[in-house]
Amino acid sequence: MHGHLMRHTLFLLAACGALVGCAGVPLAPSDTDRAAKQALPPAGQALIFVVRNERPGRSEPAPIAINGRIAGTLSSGTYLLLSVAPGLHEIASMGQATLVAASAGRNYFVRFDLREHDGRLQPRVSALGYAEGRKQVGQTRLIQDGYRRVAGTLADGQSAAAVPAPDVPAAAMPTPSVPAAASPQAAVAPVAPRSGVSLSVSMGNLAVAQAGQTVASVPMVLAGNAKGVLGLEAEYRTAAGMALGVEILNYRMDYTQLSGASGGAVDATSYLGSLRYYLQLGRFAPFAGFLLGSTQADFSGALQGTVSGPTFGGALGLEWQFLDRAALAVEYRGLYASLKSKNGEKVDLGTGGTLLGLRYWF
Repeated sequence: MHGHLMRHTLFLLAACGALVGCAGVPLAPSDTDRAAKQALPPAGQALIFVVRNERPGRSEPAPIAINGRIAGTLSSGTYLLLSVAPGLHEIASMGQATLVAASAGRNYFVRFDLREHDGRLQPRVSALGYAEGRKQVGQTRLIQDGYRRVAGTLADGQSAAAVPAPDVPAAAMPTPSVPAAASPQAAVAPVAPRSGVSLSVSMGNLAVAQAGQTVASVPMVLAGNAKGVLGLEAEYRTAAGMALGVEILNYRMDYTQLSGASGGAVDATSYLGSLRYYLQLGRFAPFAGFLLGSTQADFSGALQGTVSGPTFGGALGLEWQFLDRAALAVEYRGLYASLKSKNGEKVDLGTGGTLLGLRYWF
């Protein structure tokens, strides 16, 4: 059972690695992407984020034009950032367009996506509200050379848009030049709260709460620390920080009978549901949660048989979002598990310890 879970874990990790690199267009460096997400409009300018974030992702590239001039090409999971003069601007792609009436010191968000309808792909270009726009940008990556300054407006005609917008290096990324009090939308959180479905793999150290026990009328001692601790969890999190998850946790403990010094091992699997709350503080998110489920344990060696029963406990931890779709989490958890066999033999497999997990959002 443990080997079976390991094989599935390795497969899922490989799939996550493939997803990280499948954006389909060249991406800007991570520090440039972070700077773009925190950018405020330069003095006398507005910012337009054009984002593409279909679910599920599509690989077909889509050229994005502003005022009739190509500004960049997006695939699913990417965005570009345009610094524009106040006035009317047209964002268009694949025959669809929307207009943005930009005011100085404001941020605007436009979404492009491809939707399948009656077996055909249909493009859509539409404006997004501030909160939803920030959420979508937070889940995507800036394309290479994806920050551009645009000369003129739609009213200026093709003559103003005929010259390609110059690329701006990361060092020249906009800095806060408009006071937050004068422009409410310009006050930008460094990282949008992460939401959606994620998959995590965790390993760590669990210690048995009660080492000395009596099973089948024979005293025995469980080894202090579990071996091969491995967990696999799927979780859905809302933008407000509430999360529901399901988890499979595998571990093994050795035991020794005090009578005759014989022993063996206990292979345990816990099936857990979880409820957690994450407090987003930039790229860090402390969290607390409750776990509820059941555990089944198989004895081998001197003792043979299976015990099972309810399991519950609590968890405290800290998550660090080191990439837009990936995070590391350290969690301390305590679990109570009072198990019984079919003939009424009781075993206490309550544990406590620390797990280190890698999480990826889809």
